[in-house]
Amino acid sequence: MKNKTFALFPCFSISSIYSLDFEKLYQKGYRALLFDIDNTLVLHDEPAREETVALFQRMKAAGFKTAVLSNNGVERVGVFQD
Repeated sequence: MKNKTFALFPCFSISSIYSLDFEKLYQKGYRALLFDIDNTLVLHDEPAREETVALFQRMKAAGFKTAVLSNNGVERVGVFQD
């Protein structure tokens, strides 16, 4: 079996995760959102902020599946996935 690789590329970029229009994305048919942690959700080596955790809870409540892509350890990534 051949080893297949793939790359992910963003569809668009925004200045802040907090300006993301979730309702509009849902209306367009998006159901999953992928995020990087360091320097995207929080600054490198900073803990998860309450507002970031709350944002993920709102995304999930709106019907989105979320995933965090990171080269960090399970403990750091888990904070954003819980």
